[in-house]
Amino acid sequence: PVAGAAAELSRRGFRIVVDDFGAGHASLAGLAGMKISGLKIDRSLIRTVEDDRARHVVAAVAGLAKGLDLSVAAEGVETAEQFALLKRLGCDVAQGHAIARPMDADALRRWIADYGAAPASRLA
Repeated sequence: PVAGAAAELSRRGFRIVVDDFGAGHASLAGLAGMKISGLKIDRSLIRTVEDDRARHVVAAVAGLAKGLDLSVAAEGVETAEQFALLKRLGCDVAQGHAIARPMDADALRRWIADYGAAPASRLA
């Protein structure tokens, strides 16, 4: 049922990303058959990405995703150092306080006006 729904959404032009990959119920076996666009690596791995073991896991997940032609997002990026490391490891997108704090709609409009289409470039 889930794979069929994902395939139908994909046919309709929706992009589907597996959230919290690397934690809980995200299955490696399901990746090959699902019509998804990307993986979002769980913050529990990102929090310790400076550690050798966590860095290897993130690099492996990014490599797996790239091999399946999927985008890679990192969730919970808190520092510019994490951002730079994740970029080197193959993450395409980052979300977290290093990029922006939660904000209301008016603040978001100002933020977009200030940083344009590539706000994370200020961290690179």
